[in-house]
Amino acid sequence: MITILALIALSFSTGWFGVLASAVLYGIGFGSAQPVLQAATIRLVPTDRKGVANASFTTATDLGIGLGAIMLGWVSQHGSYQALFMVSAVSVALSLLLFTFFVKRLLNNVVEQ
Repeated sequence: MITILALIALSFSTGWFGVLASAVLYGIGFGSAQPVLQAATIRLVPTDRKGVANASFTTATDLGIGLGAIMLGWVSQHGSYQALFMVSAVSVALSLLLFTFFVKRLLNNVVEQ
């Protein structure tokens, strides 16, 4: 949620203070989300597949960064930086919804077993 706020703030920022505040919020949001997502990934797999799950997680992260840069470059080229940051905020919001509805349910089932 903090990452979404950071991206929305950045999309409306007009000066250094807005950029700096956004950077702090984004760092807190991403720095909190990354280990939680990695822990969730590791928790959902059997013990003998934890290495594969971790490698898949880091590969997917790198792939998302690479493909995201390409797609958001296209958005900024045909739109604006404000549109780029709003599209990023929507992307994070959709990811949060997917995590909440699917992964959280799986995690609850793992904890109950």
